[in-house]
Amino acid sequence: MSVEDFYDNLHVLDLNGKVCGVFGSADSYYEQYGTAVEMIDEQKRNLG
Repeated sequence: MSVEDFYDNLHVLDLNGKVCGVFGSADSYYEQYGTAVEMIDEQKRNLG
């Protein structure tokens, strides 16, 4: 499963009662540095 698939399908996962952390590497090659981690964390928070 790619990160994009995981992000898009995060809403169907039952994470109730689960401890969840988000981490990843960031490559300064890309214009937006490390934003995938922030995006997934925000999506997780929005879903409760």
